[in-house]
Amino acid sequence: FLKEDAPDPGAFRFPPGYLSSTAGRPLPRYDYEQQPCMPATTVKRVQQATAGLRQDSKGLILGDDDLIGLFWSGQLKNTADVFELDSDLIEFLRAQLGENVSIRQRDLTKGLPEEFRGLYDVVFTDPMYRADGMDLFMLCAASGLSDRPEARVFFSTRPDLIQRGRQFEERLADAGLAIETRIPNFSRYRLPDFSRKLILRDFRAWQAPVQLVDGLLNIAYFYADLFVLKKA
Repeated sequence: FLKEDAPDPGAFRFPPGYLSSTAGRPLPRYDYEQQPCMPATTVKRVQQATAGLRQDSKGLILGDDDLIGLFWSGQLKNTADVFELDSDLIEFLRAQLGENVSIRQRDLTKGLPEEFRGLYDVVFTDPMYRADGMDLFMLCAASGLSDRPEARVFFSTRPDLIQRGRQFEERLADAGLAIETRIPNFSRYRLPDFSRKLILRDFRAWQAPVQLVDGLLNIAYFYADLFVLKKA
């Protein structure tokens, strides 16, 4: 992570108004395993996904602590649906979303509701790293995809750090998805304080060398790969 962050990419050009719209967002909730990506990642992720979007294409956002719906609402005319559980985040988003983006507080433990299946040409998700939660989001993403040949899921994760990461492609296949493209270290996150506290607690309990713990605590950013997925 330190090596990845060493090169200076220079200033990032944000579309007017987006950064100011993110001000005052609720703090991440550890119980929902929220870890928001950096604003530049949100912009690049949506731009990557919507470059060839049709006028009637719809978007689906499964969990929106990355504020993708907020960017979509301000920059695109296409409609999108956001599924989110965090009440504070929903209140923050609803106050700013345009009419083209709808946000819904739904529990997805039983899968994507029937009325939303097969509707979307673009699906975004950046799910938790626990295997059970991630597998659920894989299934929801797959069931949301339309039958159009260009329909894709934009899925951020790190197979080397997640539970059952060695079976990542098999688990995708079980959900009906296949990897078309993998972009290493596409998504960038500020390492949150709760992660630092967990590192400190767990590595001290394991009596890890002080140098290792200090090195981990000095990592400023965390990175994940972007997987572009299609129907298997």
